[in-house]
Amino acid sequence: MKFLIILGLLALVSADNVRVEFNLQQYDNNGGLLASGKKCGGACDPRIIGYVDTDKPLNAWPGPKTDEKTWAAIFEGKSTDSVKVNKIVSRDVCAADFNKANLRIKVIDVNKIFSNSDITQFECLSGGFSEVATSESRAQWSQPKACVGKFNPDKVRLMFTWRAFDVPTSECGRATGAPSRQTSGGSNSGSDRGSDRNSGFGQTPPTTTKKSSWFGRR
Repeated sequence: MKFLIILGLLALVSADNVRVEFNLQQYDNNGGLLASGKKCGGACDPRIIGYVDTDKPLNAWPGPKTDEKTWAAIFEGKSTDSVKVNKIVSRDVCAADFNKANLRIKVIDVNKIFSNSDITQFECLSGGFSEVATSESRAQWSQPKACVGKFNPDKVRLMFTWRAFDVPTSECGRATGAPSRQTSGGSNSGSDRGSDRNSGFGQTPPTTTKKSSWFGRR
């Protein structure tokens, strides 16, 4: 029994409290293309939704969250095929191991008269545990790179940078701008519109978004 308790304490000490952030920068859709290869009726009205997958980041699309209704609303534009998204999308890994993160994104063309149409899917992959900084003040943004697109990848592109850093247990799982709330399992849980609500020890809080205040910095 003592041996099991010691193992449990060692697992708790070695577990991570990490925040991983993706800074979405420039979105371009040269030619206003849909996934089918056809064009939007004029300039597209792009809506970007997604979530940060830290559970099974290398699994095939769409990863563990198959219900798109639970994905976070990230950006919505009107009559534009090229725009600075300027949003930071983040997720906390609380009392669990962080290995890698994949920001899975879907872009659709919003049509209020007829049905919406898919534009593309993106997967934006972070680095691994060795690149996690010890604090937010020490965390540096990566060099800009392109998310991997599925449809018309030579025409439809999304640029991003990323960073990850340790956070105190008291802050892990807090939604942006929200007070912390302790759950019965011992970890904090945040929430945002369009996301799931996780709670309990070792579970990952939902994806959160905020406007980037340092667009272009690394």
